[in-house]
Amino acid sequence: MTAWQRITLSATMLTLMVVAGCHNSNPSYLPLNPGVRSVYRMWGKSRDAQKPEVSLDGLTYAATILPPRTLEGRQVIPQMNDVNGHLAFGYMMMQPNGVYTVARQQLDEKAIETLREPSCVLPLPLLRNLTCDVTLTESASGAAFHLTGTATVEGLEEVVTVPAGTYRHCVKLTSEMSGSARVEGLRATLEAHTIEWFAPDVGLVKSIAWVSSTPRWVGWASRTAELTAFSSG
Repeated sequence: MTAWQRITLSATMLTLMVVAGCHNSNPSYLPLNPGVRSVYRMWGKSRDAQKPEVSLDGLTYAATILPPRTLEGRQVIPQMNDVNGHLAFGYMMMQPNGVYTVARQQLDEKAIETLREPSCVLPLPLLRNLTCDVTLTESASGAAFHLTGTATVEGLEEVVTVPAGTYRHCVKLTSEMSGSARVEGLRATLEAHTIEWFAPDVGLVKSIAWVSSTPRWVGWASRTAELTAFSSG
C-alpha cells in the first residue's frame, strides 16, 4: 500500500472509523457489542502532488468492535479497522449530545493520537437538519492539514441497496471539512466531503467520499465503500 493510499483511506474514510447514534437508543445505528464486524468493498482513485494516479479498486475493509478499554483515564470503545491487512483504530465515546471520536491510530501507526477537539460522528437525538462539529488532521504533499467542518443529518428514511442487501429507514449523514497549510511556499487548501448511510441494527452500509485541493496538484481522491457482510458477534 502506497503512502498516498494510506492518506486517501485515512482522509476519506471519515465514517468507517466511527460509531453512530440511535433513535431513542432503539434501534442502534451501529451496534457496539464486542465482536460486531462489518466488511466493505471499496473502489476509487487518488493522486498526490505530481505522482501518478493510484487506484483504490479491489481494496477491502473490515471494521470490528473491540471490548471497552481505558485510555487516558476515559473509557472508550475501540474499533479495529483492517484495510487489506493494514490496521488502524478509532476510539469513541458516547456523550449526551452525540457520539464522538476522541482518539485515532492511523494506518500502520503504533502511536495513538488524541484529538485536539473530539470529532462528532453523529449528533443525538437524530433529527433532520441537526448538525455537529467534526475535525480531522490529515497530510498531503508532505504538509499537515487540520480540517474542521460540520456534519448534518439530511435524511431519516433512506432506502439503500448494497451487496449485503437492501436496508430501509436509513439515516443519511453528510459532512464537509476544510483546512489549509503551506505547500512548497504556497497556501494550499484541502477539502473533504462525505455522504454516509446508516441502517438500523447494522450501522454504516454505504459511504461516498471525495477530497479536493487548491491548487489541484496538491492532491485529490474519490472513494466509495459498500457493505458486503455483517456479523453481530
